[in-house]
Formats: sequence, structure tokens, C-alpha cells
Amino acid sequence: FLFPDTFSLAFYRTDEAARAIRILAAVTPMMYIETITDGMLKSIGEQMWTFMTGLINSALRIIAVLTILSRTGAEGYLWLLVVSNVFSYAMCAYRMKKKAKSAPKLFKGIILPLICCALGGIAAMGIKEYIGGIYPRAVCVSIVYLSVAAAVYFSVNKLWKIYAA
Repeated sequence: FLFPDTFSLAFYRTDEAARAIRILAAVTPMMYIETITDGMLKSIGEQMWTFMTGLINSALRIIAVLTILSRTGAEGYLWLLVVSNVFSYAMCAYRMKKKAKSAPKLFKGIILPLICCALGGIAAMGIKEYIGGIYPRAVCVSIVYLSVAAAVYFSVNKLWKIYAA
């Protein structure tokens, strides 16, 4: 999300894909969680729920493609993916919360990962301009981002366990 221009230049040798990369990067975590939650629901006997959610989602996508896409083009399709995946994510999260009778912990499940992503992004932005060449820059930005985010996440989790015990 923070470096679409760097990755667009590294992989496509143009900055034209940067906007698409940014849009898709915003929805990718929800796509991942929706896929995991969908599998979990199927494992506890909720196949019909996931089937109906998928059917409704597909019908809404078809209607949107037929009515909106001719006017909005490729960017409209990207936004259709975002809305569709947010819908699927929300439906699966709702059903999982209802069936599991619990919700993710606000701090450890939502706030802490967001803080780690932000700190990793700040660190990667700090080194981005000091690295020459587009391929080394993309690799180094990724490594710094993941390293800082993981270090903060695991450190806070470790401290949380120490002080909670």
C-alpha cells in the first residue's frame, strides 16, 4: 500500500500499475482473512452458508459488471473487487462470530497488527531514498518493512504474555 510506485517500476517498468497495486493492497488482508474464515466455516458444517454467500456475491458481481463496468473500465473493476471482497469478508466474519460466540480481541487482533504495519512502513519509507536501483529498492523496502513489523508484533506479544501471567 505504501510503495506501489516502487513495485510498479520494479515489476512492470512503468508507474501505470501503481494505482492498481495500491487499491489491491488495501483489500488483500481482507481477502486472506475471508479465505481462512470461509475454510473454517466449512470445517464446522457451514457449507450452505458459504455457498449462499458466494452465490449472492457472484450475482452482485455479475450485475455490477453488466451495469457499471462499461462506464468505469479497469479502475471500476478494481473497485468492484474491493467492494465484493469486503462484502465476503463481512459476511464470513459475521457468521464466524455468531457460530464461535466470540470476537477477535480488539488490541491483539486489530490494533496491534495495524501499529506494526504503520511502524514497518515508516521504517521502510526512511530507507527507500537511500537505495539505488529499482530492484534492490523493492527488495530492501520489503525486507525492512517485514522485519520491523514482525519484530514489533512478536515483541509486544511476548511482553503481553509476560505481564499478563
